[in-house]
Amino acid sequence: MFETIEKSLQNNHIPIHKVISLGTDGAENMVGLNKGVNAHFRTINPFLLNVHCWLHRLALANKDIMKDLDYLKEFKGIICDLYTFFKRSSINSQKLREQQIIFDEKEVKLLRLCEVRWLSLYRCVINLQKSMRSIMMVLDNELQACRGKKLKKIVMNTNTTKNTSSYTTKC
Repeated sequence: MFETIEKSLQNNHIPIHKVISLGTDGAENMVGLNKGVNAHFRTINPFLLNVHCWLHRLALANKDIMKDLDYLKEFKGIICDLYTFFKRSSINSQKLREQQIIFDEKEVKLLRLCEVRWLSLYRCVINLQKSMRSIMMVLDNELQACRGKKLKKIVMNTNTTKNTSSYTTKC
């Protein structure tokens, strides 16, 4: 990694000895005392200031806080189940598109929740919100047709406005 950064600095005519600060994500390959990029830079400039990016620190702190919230774990599970339901079936995806047209909603695809991407949860929720009526209609239609036991779990967990007892029928 150091060699790549060094080459980039050379290509941009930036003398490596003039680098006084290094901002990183705090990963071992960046800040390691012996083999990290920071260590290589310190052989050239022992006074180099290494800064752990505050956005990375915030993301790590946020991840640590959220792992202890059971309701958030359940919510993330629902998001993942919905993504899987629509992503793994072209028929379900087509039904969602059809409902979005009927409800005059912008065609929005559900996004995969990615733990290492900043704001991933936010983007997933925004897309869910934009198509909630269509999503609920597809799930309700599928449930009425009695398809899939996992679907029951998704519908029961996401349906907060209807009486969920109507979703307890067995397929």
